[in-house]
Amino acid sequence: MYYVDIHYRSLVPYDNTFKVDFYFYEFLSNEYRRGFVEMHFKWCDLIHKDPFFGAAMNQGKFRRPCPFPPDDYHMYNMSIPSAAIPPGFPFTKGRIYANLTHRGYDVFGGYIDMELKEKLIRSGKT
Repeated sequence: MYYVDIHYRSLVPYDNTFKVDFYFYEFLSNEYRRGFVEMHFKWCDLIHKDPFFGAAMNQGKFRRPCPFPPDDYHMYNMSIPSAAIPPGFPFTKGRIYANLTHRGYDVFGGYIDMELKEKLIRSGKT
């Protein structure tokens, strides 16, 4: 299990006028190739309603209702719940790009490399 921590200082309030776009790239033949999987959210809807990324982000100060005031924000041990990953997800290794925009202007961009692995769990019965 891999975890991600995110720490940042917001200088403006965050609300649903901010938009987050996620683009998934598959790692094939030693390069990342854009896949067909995309996710698009308004900021508050992402935090409070999304079972995929939002579930990992809904912690600390983000448990409060929107809008979120300017402040220091810390998200620890973020991981996507395995139950939120659809069975048969189209690839197992790739990169997820995230872009945050506000009224059409870029605010933030970044990416994280990901890898999905299956693990067999034994019940201990013989």
